[in-house]
Amino acid sequence: MSRRCTAGFSLIELVLALGLFAMLASFVFTTMDSVLRLWADGERRGQGELGFAALAERFRKDLEALHTGHRGWLELEQVEVLPADGDRPPVFLPRLRFLADGAGLPMDDPEGLSGVEILWGFEVEDAREGLFRLVRLSRIERLDAGETLRDDRTAADLMRLGEGMVLADGVAWCRLEALDTDGEWKDSLRIDPETPFDFPSRLRLEIERVEGNLRTRPPLLDRELPVQEMELVLRGEEALGAGGYLLVGREWIRHDGGWPRPRILERGARNTLPALHERRSPVWMPRVHRTEAFLRAGGRRIPRPGWRKGVFLQEENR
Repeated sequence: MSRRCTAGFSLIELVLALGLFAMLASFVFTTMDSVLRLWADGERRGQGELGFAALAERFRKDLEALHTGHRGWLELEQVEVLPADGDRPPVFLPRLRFLADGAGLPMDDPEGLSGVEILWGFEVEDAREGLFRLVRLSRIERLDAGETLRDDRTAADLMRLGEGMVLADGVAWCRLEALDTDGEWKDSLRIDPETPFDFPSRLRLEIERVEGNLRTRPPLLDRELPVQEMELVLRGEEALGAGGYLLVGREWIRHDGGWPRPRILERGARNTLPALHERRSPVWMPRVHRTEAFLRAGGRRIPRPGWRKGVFLQEENR
């Protein structure tokens, strides 16, 4: 009588095979999860860059249309956007106002026959966390109506009524400067109409904006941060691409990176005050965007008869 042998896996071999398969599957899923996270973060960063590219193009187009004739004017100033609250100082952000030529702004003046008043400013988005929206206001110049965006009340009323176009939200900080005729960058400048002074040759805009997951799921303080503490411990997803400043409450902290323990270089930066922050407080880590706009003809104002040697002489019977 013959005996027939059959080959197969023993129980131990099956267990080892299943274990190896589980380890391989775990490695594959972990790798794919990391790749997908990096891809999603890249997509969000790309969307942020794309959004700022549109904002930068609008900034350049507006300033290219600046009215450089005798009626042209420009005002750049720092405005209190968020008032003081207890021990927290007020927040000041830039505001830019100027008169543009409607022929260069068909979106605002389809006929291209009028002057267009333009305002770039900020409104509060989240007062508790110190985040803002960048808003653009525009209106046809009304010489006989007595209403103008140069009037603070008119501008404030239009902002309050939501008449502006939101260009960017989640803005934590902004710098807007003009290169004056003396070659200095200034954050406050005023060029009145009917004056022979030239406009700045260019302006530069820098905003720090909280985007993507850094807005919806921001890092949190892993422990309480006292006023004098110089060690920061965070929890949550790593903030890729963030700049050298972070915002907790209304306090700016300058740091040199590192995760999850960025080294603090300065408490109470940017004219804020050091404060006590509770554990699990959200930490805003904005990304930095920059652009410049060059004015046509280097900002030189078109001369008018009666302007000579830097003095405007009012002509009679005009």
